[in-house]
Amino acid sequence: MNISIQLFINIIIISYIESIYQSTVIFSSLGSEFQSENNLDLFLSKTVSKRILCIALCNQHRLCYTFDFDFISGRCRLFESNLRTGSIIVSSSSSSIVGIIKLTSNLYQSIHDQSCQICEHNRYEICSSIKNTCQCPLHTFWNGSICLLQLYENRTCLQIDGCRKDFNLTCSMDVYGKFLQCSTVSPSALPFGVTVVGLYNGTSNDNDTILSGPRGIAFSNNGSLYVTDATYKVIRFPQNSRIGQTVMTYLSNPAMITFDQTLSNFYVSIPYNALVQMWPSNNTIPPNPGTASCTTDLLYFTIGVAVDSLGNVYIASTLCNWVTKWSLNATNGTLVAGLSTANAGNDNWSLNWPFGLFLDELNENLYIADYSNHRVQKVILNGSGYGVTVAGGNGAGVAANQLNSPTSIIASRYDGAIYIADRNNNRIQKWLVNATFGITIADSPSGIAGNTPYLLNWPFDIKLACNEECLYVSDNRNNRIQRFYLQ
Repeated sequence: MNISIQLFINIIIISYIESIYQSTVIFSSLGSEFQSENNLDLFLSKTVSKRILCIALCNQHRLCYTFDFDFISGRCRLFESNLRTGSIIVSSSSSSIVGIIKLTSNLYQSIHDQSCQICEHNRYEICSSIKNTCQCPLHTFWNGSICLLQLYENRTCLQIDGCRKDFNLTCSMDVYGKFLQCSTVSPSALPFGVTVVGLYNGTSNDNDTILSGPRGIAFSNNGSLYVTDATYKVIRFPQNSRIGQTVMTYLSNPAMITFDQTLSNFYVSIPYNALVQMWPSNNTIPPNPGTASCTTDLLYFTIGVAVDSLGNVYIASTLCNWVTKWSLNATNGTLVAGLSTANAGNDNWSLNWPFGLFLDELNENLYIADYSNHRVQKVILNGSGYGVTVAGGNGAGVAANQLNSPTSIIASRYDGAIYIADRNNNRIQKWLVNATFGITIADSPSGIAGNTPYLLNWPFDIKLACNEECLYVSDNRNNRIQRFYLQ
């Protein structure tokens, strides 16, 4: 057959293969072969008669990112590697060539984070059993636009998950979160927290960069971090910035803060003023605050606050041992948890100093950090006020099945696990659904207080972020906001 005709046919076949697998192959010059950093990346070597068969073979294996083929010997090798984790070198055979699968954002923009049906027969992503959406396959990570291969030890990395987890590697950081290189994780090492706001060593000051007794934290739609500070103000930190700006000031210390994504309002609880103030509207709950009182038209030492998509606000009147629900523009609240007598108790209908709140609107559950009962209660919002203990409840203590004065909780939207700021134990606990004990994910299980990147001192509030891949903690007595990556 005429060489030019054969070449044309090969081009047509290659184009056809690329269209099936939505792939584009970039070829090296002849006389080249591929060399990966790790010999394990070569996962298949066989003899085929044509280059197009080697291309097809690579595209049929999700692990294949690079192949090399020898036109004379027919050797076809497939690698779980590309130029991030390997290199093209001069081959001893002048008839050898390297092909690399080109990865572009167009391959991922219609599938990443989408329903698993979208990637059922896709080459580039797989269905995550945890998130139940299309995610990056094994040994890769999401960089914001494509799935990149994870790196090996001592390589410079730019993301916490940019290193081979199966080799027990992580992207190490300095105390302020600057990524360094892929390093081995010690099995006995405590979780490493990076300081995103404040000073890593716990120094305090009354300015917009150095915090003093931070309490509540919340994120806006644009990723800005809002912090309630013991200097009677709320400070806004733009995304990835350590320089803040005061946006709200008060006559007494604010406590918790939450953001309403529907109405774009912030709700700030101010305990000693017995109210919740909205920003930027500056409206208050109750609308006409008066003397603190355990009546449903007033509040008393307000701390926890949560809001649903309809604008209903749930508020913990801590000294009334109850939680009330306030409809939009309401002048009275409705009791949803705790006793109408405002008495403290430890049964399923009672609370004792309710602190932080988390609303699971989808499942109609309200989680309450029941501070002085050293437990977390889940109340079904059906009007009964009956609560089920989902964490703690075994007295104050440092054992895995105990809590000591919990202040904040948040639940995962993926698996229902709850994260708890276990304040007097200086740790963050994770309790799986129906678990009888918690797992320490920040600080030490024994509750040691400290100001190193591994320790906390009175964690006050917590928030999940980064698609639930990291947890932010207001480290109250260390005057800083810490970020822990969840792995």
